[in-house]
Amino acid sequence: MTSTDTEAVDNSGRGLARCGISIPMKNEETAPENQAVSAPSNQLIDLRFSMYSDAERSIWSARYQPTSQQDILGIPAGTYCMEEIPHGPASEALLRPADRLCALTQHQHVATVFALASSGARDQIWYEQVDGGTLAQAISQRGKLPGEEVATIAAGLVYAMTWFHQQQMAFTEFTAHRIFFTSNGTLKVLAPDVDLRGKNSTVAEEYYRKDIAAVASILWECLTGEAPGDVLHRPPLKLLLPATKPELGVTLEHAIDQDKPQPSLQEINAIIQHHFSAQPVDLFASAHPSVRGELPARRQPSKKKATSQKVLGSKVSQPAQGIQQKLRRAGSACLILAIIGAGSYALFEHLNSPTAPVTAESQETSPQASMATTSLEASPMAEQNPEEIMTHLVEQRNSVLAQGQRTLISSYAQSGSDLEKQDAQLLSRDTHRTLKSMPLNIVSIEDMQTDGGELSMRVTLSADKPDNFTPENAQSMGLTIQGNTLQQEVTFTVQKSDEGWRLLSAEPRSPSKTSS
Repeated sequence: MTSTDTEAVDNSGRGLARCGISIPMKNEETAPENQAVSAPSNQLIDLRFSMYSDAERSIWSARYQPTSQQDILGIPAGTYCMEEIPHGPASEALLRPADRLCALTQHQHVATVFALASSGARDQIWYEQVDGGTLAQAISQRGKLPGEEVATIAAGLVYAMTWFHQQQMAFTEFTAHRIFFTSNGTLKVLAPDVDLRGKNSTVAEEYYRKDIAAVASILWECLTGEAPGDVLHRPPLKLLLPATKPELGVTLEHAIDQDKPQPSLQEINAIIQHHFSAQPVDLFASAHPSVRGELPARRQPSKKKATSQKVLGSKVSQPAQGIQQKLRRAGSACLILAIIGAGSYALFEHLNSPTAPVTAESQETSPQASMATTSLEASPMAEQNPEEIMTHLVEQRNSVLAQGQRTLISSYAQSGSDLEKQDAQLLSRDTHRTLKSMPLNIVSIEDMQTDGGELSMRVTLSADKPDNFTPENAQSMGLTIQGNTLQQEVTFTVQKSDEGWRLLSAEPRSPSKTSS
């Protein structure tokens, strides 16, 4: 594996496999008539179902089952997303960005590339499993999507495309067919097809402008259910969505038409986040039937929870530095979000116990774990809201714990910190995916202090109380029972690094009293 960049290689087991040999496959389902893959029988690879196909490429959900004598890809047995493109003079350039992704550190909203291989007259890119379907399928099945879901899509999409541009990669044509979801709802973008290193800056900027226009077009289609079309025949967004403000449509149109100055990816995301509160994307109608059982429960409104949030919000005190307090739903995880020590494992074991059932209400709200989050780059403290920093890191950690992806812990925790080690141990014990079974709230953030590149604050966390959880249980774990919720105060320390803000430590505070 070679690269001219100074690229960090993580230890997740990914590798580059340019096999140069034929890899025959067998079909588990009948391929569509327009499917270009020829797949004879073999024990190594099963094609589960087609995810996308056109004249130039085919994307499958594929199960790789190597034997000890025939591990030709060098990746563990399991289910992957496998993309095939015709082998030819142009394929080498198309594969170069995927080749680079084998060496780059894993990214939250970019599909991880595990291997590249040659299969007769076609080349293959082997990605992580992303069998929640494509964004194109979701739009096709559902028409326009709720603005709250589009906000989640925008955040992940902008995060991924910004990162591609930072790595000098781009697309020749970016469409919703390149945007996939995992079964837990996390947005993942497949590899670009243009490596811009060594290209003239003018050429690179033109690619970037086209990518920005494509992102805006996709978000327009998400909101309206229809492609934006050309400027002469495109109705204003305000006519299609009367509830939106004119500036949302104006920003998207300027981006789509590549007006100068063209809005940036960050400006597009910011105005969408301003209009809508992000919610998980409902994939039930668009995902393949075989994976619907793995999807999070569809979000249902809960009057009880709305009342609980209002009561809790009324008790929130004003934080230091005059930052407005807000009750935030920070995703789904057990109330071990910040707890270090025996208490976290005690609660974890209690929730894993057969006598501690997960309530239906908890299952309904669990999709929040899949909420896409945006990056907070390292920058002067004055330019960022400490509350937003903390909320972002909490949501990022919730998502990683709910997904069970140990390799992503470094996206929110400082490398080598106790928190990173504790979470790695916690995920290794979570064989039943218990960490996604209870929603968690940030109730308040107080006593914020800065010291150079570090920020400390006292955070009150809240989660629904399991049915058979007693005051004695809570007291032994350092938690407080407040009505139907569990609460705990935790002192967080956040540190600024070259990659952005990361959690350095989390110290639980002993409760002064336990009430029932």
